Amino acid sequence: MRLRDLYETNTTVTPKRLKNTLPPTYTMPSLINSNGYPQYRHMLALGVALAVERGEVEMAANSMWNQQQTVICYTPEEEEILRLANKLMGVDSANEITGKKSIEPDWVNKVSVSSVKRHSMDSE
Repeated sequence: MRLRDLYETNTTVTPKRLKNTLPPTYTMPSLINSNGYPQYRHMLALGVALAVERGEVEMAANSMWNQQQTVICYTPEEEEILRLANKLMGVDSANEITGKKSIEPDWVNKVSVSSVKRHSMDSE
């Protein structure tokens, strides 16, 4: 039997002759393919499930960063582009979740640890 035949003959139930050849296999009908966000969060949950159960880490079912479309604007011009795109698409509002200016903490390394020598084609 070809793999294509398996999908064409029965898409919701594994054929009886194959059922015992598979390890425990599950589908999650509520995680539909047209919305990748719940699938993404479910994959994260698979990664941390035991640690959450043991109380070692916390994880929420949803995240403010990806529950909706997130756009980062580095300049006022990009904020204007976002405003115009929202208007074009009929998006009523955009919730600002961070301040207007990005400020790096003191512990962020802003200097290269290795010296880089400028190289030009003329020096060869």
